Amino acid sequence: MSIIYTDGFPHLEGTILGPAQHTEEWYAARNAADITGSVIGELFTDARDKRCRDIAYKQVTGKPVPRYDTRWAQQAMQHGTDMEPFARAAASEAMGQPIYEHRCIIKGKMLDSPDGWFETYDEDGIVGVEIKCPTSIDRFLDSFAVEDWPSLLEYDAVYAHQLCFHCRMMGAKYGLFVWYTNDPNLIEADLFMHWVFLDLDAEDMPDLALYEQALQEAYPQIDKWADRFARQQEDNKDLDVKHPLPF
Repeated sequence: MSIIYTDGFPHLEGTILGPAQHTEEWYAARNAADITGSVIGELFTDARDKRCRDIAYKQVTGKPVPRYDTRWAQQAMQHGTDMEPFARAAASEAMGQPIYEHRCIIKGKMLDSPDGWFETYDEDGIVGVEIKCPTSIDRFLDSFAVEDWPSLLEYDAVYAHQLCFHCRMMGAKYGLFVWYTNDPNLIEADLFMHWVFLDLDAEDMPDLALYEQALQEAYPQIDKWADRFARQQEDNKDLDVKHPLPF
């Protein structure tokens, strides 16, 4: 059950709270946004042009790019959805502190869906939470090499920016990244969970303005893709999402 917040929570001041995750309203809100926390990191990687393409496709058609409707993607997403409550409960038990669910946050054309939050022991701010439940055991074990922001960036830049974006949208002072697996062998070996704490006040942590700027700088590229798709629609052609724009 999602927590219904009030204006008494300072970390929500100036934000618009959207629906709870995995509801029909949440899917609709995600579709209406240009960028979400799960993919905003792509604007800082080689996947930037593909992200611009996907945003443009959704603007023109009102639907996400069909390539996301693959069996593997659906299975991976469903696995993460199914495991998330267990991961949240395991992390909460390990810390001796409840981790609450969080409704999505909307700022302009950006939408974010944190996996949770909790207050610090000294009430010196809140902690934003991102949970990953990899289907690959090797991928899960690789997470044990992550100890700080630079190593999280090296492990997966998109994941790193996802957590940082959560925290900036929530106004969180700290971030907690949790990896969890239900593999029985790793559970028996007490290696079923790994986590990393991040201090958002550290010098190398991006701020919200950086993410807002990255999206604004992407719009010219998004507009070029949108123009291509609009012309193809006018000519009654299938929208070409496979070939990059000519430059």
